[in-house]
Amino acid sequence: MSWVKNAASALGKAVFTPIVEAETGGGRDAVAGGSLRPEYLLAIPPADDKDPTSKGIQEENARLFSIYEWVNTCVNRISHSAAMLECSIINRASDESDEDNPAAVRLKIPNPWMTEFELWESTIAWLQLTGNAFWIYDYDATADEGVVPYIYVAAASKMRVIPDKEKWIKGYVLDLGLGDQNPVYAPEEVVHFKMFNPENLYLGIGPVAALRATSMLDLNAIAYNQNFFKQGAQVDGVLEYEGHLQDPDYQRLRKQFQERYHGVAKQHLPIILQGGLSWKQTGVTPRDAEFLRGREMNREAVFGVYGLPPALGGIFRYANYANSKQQYKYYWNETMAPLMRRVEQRVTRDMVWRFGMTDYKAWFDISKAPALQEDDVARTKRLLNSLEDGAITINEFRAEYGYDSLPGGDKTLLEIGVSDPAEVFEDAAENLGGWENMDTADWEAFVSRVTDELAREVA
Repeated sequence: MSWVKNAASALGKAVFTPIVEAETGGGRDAVAGGSLRPEYLLAIPPADDKDPTSKGIQEENARLFSIYEWVNTCVNRISHSAAMLECSIINRASDESDEDNPAAVRLKIPNPWMTEFELWESTIAWLQLTGNAFWIYDYDATADEGVVPYIYVAAASKMRVIPDKEKWIKGYVLDLGLGDQNPVYAPEEVVHFKMFNPENLYLGIGPVAALRATSMLDLNAIAYNQNFFKQGAQVDGVLEYEGHLQDPDYQRLRKQFQERYHGVAKQHLPIILQGGLSWKQTGVTPRDAEFLRGREMNREAVFGVYGLPPALGGIFRYANYANSKQQYKYYWNETMAPLMRRVEQRVTRDMVWRFGMTDYKAWFDISKAPALQEDDVARTKRLLNSLEDGAITINEFRAEYGYDSLPGGDKTLLEIGVSDPAEVFEDAAENLGGWENMDTADWEAFVSRVTDELAREVA
């Protein structure tokens, strides 16, 4: 594939469109004409270890996904939520989706080995871990005119930007540790998703950057606890002796103490001392240090930075049905909606428009997220209130539930002479426990009865 190749072949093609020419001031040839050489990499200033965008720190951030459960939970939840949405390519004038659009086709099958779900899962995961995500176009494998090239998701922690004083970005390097043999890409070969970074306009920083201290504190607490139990779950302390122990006596005492008290199975055994020995505690227990509360606070910090309400992280300690629903709505409106807007605009600019389809744009329909859907009971109550107030006609109510229109049903209840619409609902709710206090199953029977009652009223 084209992203595993040397710098010369990486810049050997001239593939561009008018939109690219307009944005880059000459298209890909302006970059490929010799200015982007492996030697130029020497001009990139070495990254400071304290720089959150440096390769070392970015790789550490990415590694937290494997070793820190709360980062893993947040990244998985957000990336899976994004992958469950469909990215449509819609006409900017009519808002109609075009499934045959070349960009839409490519998003369905990014490359021969990746699914649409995996494309978005990995893209969003990298963005949440490093603040950057990179797509690389494989022009070699898909050179046909009118076809959007295959897309591969690069390891964002290894991608570097080559800045340029005139063109802003001269290219990208995939740092595989190969020196001047590292793959190099022109800007038109790359789609770069990035989050805001006040200290670097070329690379973004992700939520993990703000959690380095928290994650290290929590991981150290976990390591302390592990070592605590590994060493026998005994508090730290010292054996005191007023005199001087000879080396043989010291070794014998050390061996006996280890054999009797080392290991989880031997925790809490009474300490038997003799010969002037005494035990002095020097450490504190995990209870004294409030490890559990400390871990809860760290978890809350991680969830807060990622914008993940507790219920979405599987924490229902303070949740009930009502506030869980609000947490899900908050998550989709405040966390997912801005994130997907950021992504769809980048896809529009660097995929849809880059390949000449300027009448179209990418769009994620957040409103279709299950958590934002109105439940059956709330929906029926809303429609009944509208029917009672005369805001909708009888046929409009029936249409909401898939029933055919009735002759004369294009009127409100008030217009056909029903002076007290609530009586219709009460009649329908007979033997069902009252129309305002029914479970979902009863609501289905109730709606069926209401439609029958409405038919009789119209007749």
